[in-house]
Amino acid sequence: MQSQKTHKDIETIYCSGCYHGTINRLLGEAIDSLKIREQTIGVNSQGCGSFISDYMNMDFIEAPLGLSIPVASGIKKVQPDKIVLTYQGDGDTVSFGLNELIHAGSKGEKITVIMINNLVMAQTGGQMSSTSLVGQITDTTPYGRSEELNGRQIKIAEMIAKLSGTAYVARISVDTPENYDFALKSVKEALLFQIEGKGLSFIEFISTCPTFWYKSPVESRKWLQEIVTESFPLGLIKRTVVK
Repeated sequence: MQSQKTHKDIETIYCSGCYHGTINRLLGEAIDSLKIREQTIGVNSQGCGSFISDYMNMDFIEAPLGLSIPVASGIKKVQPDKIVLTYQGDGDTVSFGLNELIHAGSKGEKITVIMINNLVMAQTGGQMSSTSLVGQITDTTPYGRSEELNGRQIKIAEMIAKLSGTAYVARISVDTPENYDFALKSVKEALLFQIEGKGLSFIEFISTCPTFWYKSPVESRKWLQEIVTESFPLGLIKRTVVK
């Protein structure tokens, strides 16, 4: 029997207006609802997501940058009865670990990948990420991301959904109570798909980064809702029904 809640009720060091703290709590709620804390192992890496292990009453392993997914895959292979999830940023997942994600999706690795997409390499100083929007100002694109020089942002959820081994893909956010409820449902489903052995489940959270969006928390939320979700629309993208 579980004696603790997964998410610790303590102060975090996340920046004001960042959604990481809320997402941490949501993940804890999902795990507690499914009563799987003692069977769950998390893998995190460098980036703002690396702090999650300080705020959760569950096992975490920190992987090298870009290698959270192969580490998670290895854990799942040697401990197939465990529920294994990654908690990564867009830089770790797409800019550095895209090759690993594609192979995991192709092979149908029975893990759950959770990516927090804030459109920027936040912890290392605000550099452009693979998901930064065209025109977005970052520390390495001070005049805005150029489509000619840098290409367009990668829509990784749609890309990974096309692979035969992916079973569940959703893009979600926690910017409103309604979206929080949908996000909680989506995370629980993604974990259940792993428990049922259906294949790779992939969750993309769209999050704010007021510090390196150079906006206030209120302005960041508005920009997410009015601009970001036009390029990264929220919703269920793939849900495989196994007959």
